[in-house]
Amino acid sequence: MTIKVDNKKLKCNAFSVDKDERIVLLNPLASSSGVWKLFISVLSSNHEVVTIDYPGYGESEYFPLDSISDLASIVSDTLESLPHKSTHIVGFSFGSWVAQQLVLNNSRNISSLILIGSSERIYRQGRHMVSEWLKLSDELGIDYALKQLAYWSFNYETFEQKEDFLESFVYSSRKSFSNPDVFKNQLEIILKYSDELDLSGLKMPILIIRGENDFFYPRSCTKILQQKLTNSRMIEISNAAHAVILENPKDVLKHVMEFLSLGSHKRQVVNRV
Repeated sequence: MTIKVDNKKLKCNAFSVDKDERIVLLNPLASSSGVWKLFISVLSSNHEVVTIDYPGYGESEYFPLDSISDLASIVSDTLESLPHKSTHIVGFSFGSWVAQQLVLNNSRNISSLILIGSSERIYRQGRHMVSEWLKLSDELGIDYALKQLAYWSFNYETFEQKEDFLESFVYSSRKSFSNPDVFKNQLEIILKYSDELDLSGLKMPILIIRGENDFFYPRSCTKILQQKLTNSRMIEISNAAHAVILENPKDVLKHVMEFLSLGSHKRQVVNRV
């Protein structure tokens, strides 16, 4: 389905709409909702699964965004157009920031939050990195910036196991958006995401997942996030770097399903440990 929000069209896909509870999957940088294909097939057996393509991705119209908070508000409005259900929010990387803003602005009907490859803001090193990617995009083209994204996102084993992996990653990313300004706009709003968020008001059960070899956000960054989320627990996934949902999706899905299978009371007890 295509949802109009203030005359801005976003592509919203809903699977297993007959289920009582909903899972919303929020995409990482340079990705359409297709990145969740395996997750949709597994999670839709017990939940309605909703994916949303950000502006300029897939079939969603492109319009520039002012901030990640701006994007979260648009996502929130999109979800408001759907029938109300108990909802679990799952955000990966860039999508985890959208998820945090989403629940800060509107926690109605949100039963739990799952943050994958996340932090509470972009740190100085990240700002330097993203600034360089913007320069690369302007001077050498988007493909060079996407290659840098891949180098930082995946384990070296992934490159060793698949000779054409880098070219495949760039191709699939470019296929998800047609206008180079889409990717550059995402980088620009990431640069603005440097203020620490007040996450103390988030009381729903929260699961934090990270790859043990995540170079983007080392364990210390994730621990800072966990300490700010009083009802959270952290799980590390072996044999994975930042792109944990792609490098070790089975383990990520296992922990997500275990977390979702608990009732809200039990989830809160587990998350206090």
